[in-house]
Amino acid sequence: MKDGDSHPVERYIARQPIFDQNMRVHAYELLYRGSSQSLTADFVDGDKATRSLLSDAITVFGLPRLTNSKLAFVNFTEKLLMSDFALMANPREVAIELLESIRISDELLEKLGDLKKRGYRLALDDYTGNPYFDPLLPYMDFIKVDFRACDEATQHRISKQFRGRASLLAEKVETKEVFDKACTMGYTLFQGYFFEKPM
Repeated sequence: MKDGDSHPVERYIARQPIFDQNMRVHAYELLYRGSSQSLTADFVDGDKATRSLLSDAITVFGLPRLTNSKLAFVNFTEKLLMSDFALMANPREVAIELLESIRISDELLEKLGDLKKRGYRLALDDYTGNPYFDPLLPYMDFIKVDFRACDEATQHRISKQFRGRASLLAEKVETKEVFDKACTMGYTLFQGYFFEKPM
């Protein structure tokens, strides 16, 4: 791409696949990257990073091309959630992922209800069973459980509590043993370095 001064403008997005129990790619999480050498999301402003990522994914890369027409999970800050920025994305193509740093308010819950009515799917990131997030859970289509941050008993409890109410996604799965355990617990989606690092 070139800007107004005819200098090349390079855009980078990392993606990490999300697998089902048969180890088939079900979706991708899209992650902001500032350069081709960035191994992590090297940014200070989360709002700016998400704006850049989603705008580029849609207008520069083409979202279906970037995800092979599978669902794209995109992290949203509280500020972006409360704006109408999410509406630029097709609800059939994007799952709105709420970060664990989000502040819960009546206004936020109202916004989540509105997004659900518009057909958007919602995901809660890095869930470990903290009751603080209880008001959000009825709105969630996906609950991403951080398998490194909670013990096996908590992983079991979350599965029993939410199986059938939301898709349970085991994240930070780093070995086949953890994958196998998550499967037996009833988790149906999986993400982590055991499968693939963000590319």
